[in-house]
Amino acid sequence: MKKKSIFLGLPLALFALTACEDEPEEFLIWDFTCYSMEMEVSDEAGNDLLDPANADNILGDSIRVLYNGEIYSLDTASITTRFNMPQPLALRYYQDYDTHKYRLAFGEFTPEDDFKNESFTLDWGDGTTDEISFDCYITWKDQDPTVHKKLFLNGEEIGMDFTYLLKFVK
Repeated sequence: MKKKSIFLGLPLALFALTACEDEPEEFLIWDFTCYSMEMEVSDEAGNDLLDPANADNILGDSIRVLYNGEIYSLDTASITTRFNMPQPLALRYYQDYDTHKYRLAFGEFTPEDDFKNESFTLDWGDGTTDEISFDCYITWKDQDPTVHKKLFLNGEEIGMDFTYLLKFVK
């Protein structure tokens, strides 16, 4: 009886020892946030010029983005998935849940595509334009990633936190 329990217990003990081992680091899968360049537009008095309730809004001005030879007009469609994949490039219009301000957003861009000094032109539809440039890329050290982000408006670096947010006064 003792021999049977040893023969049955030995494989279970070996399995338990191997099952507790950590997975090798080469099996790590990293998931990175995708980013959009977000824009708020107000007049000098602070009125939201993207608010459809504002009689002076600029929504009818044919705002568009010129990027890599393509023209992106306002797109109000929203795509929601469970995956953290970049949405197709588009110039989106939405209301921010926290601030309740209306925003334009151009993207999305993933740092996995290694964007360095990437730029696009924001055409306001009134004869004026702004040049927006950004960095969004990853460097690796000992299998740990660092996401690098910078934002520039007309050649000048804009301080930023987690988001790429530009505030325009028109």
